[in-house]
Amino acid sequence: WLEKTFTLYGNSPLLELRYALTFKNYPEANIIAPDPLLELGKRHWTEDVFTVPEEDGLHEYRMKPERYYGRIFYQKEGWNAGYDTREDITYVAAYPVDQQLFHHMWMNHPINNDAHYYCVEFQPWLTIYRKSTTYFTYYMWGAGGPWENGLKELRQRNLITTK
Repeated sequence: WLEKTFTLYGNSPLLELRYALTFKNYPEANIIAPDPLLELGKRHWTEDVFTVPEEDGLHEYRMKPERYYGRIFYQKEGWNAGYDTREDITYVAAYPVDQQLFHHMWMNHPINNDAHYYCVEFQPWLTIYRKSTTYFTYYMWGAGGPWENGLKELRQRNLITTK
């Protein structure tokens, strides 16, 4: 059973997604990845820059129009950011870094048989605890301007976790 609760905070570009994952007894399922699909601005393209705080520092990624690919991250802080350099639009996501096994980025390409479009996915992979309920909260900040502004706002709200 998956319950997802969305909360929009008035007068703010903050969105909270609260998950409650209840698994009775499904031996084939041992992890799950809440998966927001992102397309900044009018389209996802090479002007979109994604920043991830990996254990050895900040790293930036862009899509590669010639292929689709993924990458696993081990993070020191629970956030990632995207910035459309052409349209000056930002999103920053925050989540409990100590709850995830790892974080995965997927740069999708139209040749993908299941999804024929460009987009990027940032997925915190979580352990499923059978016969119990796991709670996970994912915050997203979306606004104009550089991503650093959104990260600052999330820090001021104590939503950025560290290892």
